[in-house]
Amino acid sequence: MMKTRRILSPVLLLLFLLGSTQIFAQAKSADKVTTPKKTPLMYLQLDENQQEQAKTFFTEMQKEMTPLRLDIQEKTVALDKLMIVDEPNEKAIFAQVDEISGIKSEMQKIRIMHKLKLRSILDEDQRVRFDAHSIHMKTKKAKMSKKTKANKKSQKKA
Repeated sequence: MMKTRRILSPVLLLLFLLGSTQIFAQAKSADKVTTPKKTPLMYLQLDENQQEQAKTFFTEMQKEMTPLRLDIQEKTVALDKLMIVDEPNEKAIFAQVDEISGIKSEMQKIRIMHKLKLRSILDEDQRVRFDAHSIHMKTKKAKMSKKTKANKKSQKKA
């Protein structure tokens, strides 16, 4: 009787735990079905036409940005290789830095053009919200950057 209880108790506990995780998993998947998909521009309340235009603009931007991101990765690897040799060539290193900076500048221009295109399809109320959101995000990003720098400084001191 005791041996049966010793074996049966852990088995029943295991079955109970497995069953309860299934219930929680089903509850989470049910939440996903009922929750509407959030999009980055949801706060603007775009109509269907504006949504389609925004998707098109975003796709066009991604087509331009993807090869540039890959170029930056390649150039960064090349820069790292230039810097770890026994006798680094400063001119080659700075030329590589200039190339990376040029690509980043081009990417920034593409982002700005995307924002201007998107802004052009908005009505006045949407533009006000879009502009306010853009400023808010820049401020939030700057604050996060300061916190990150402060954390790095405190880690170096420790």
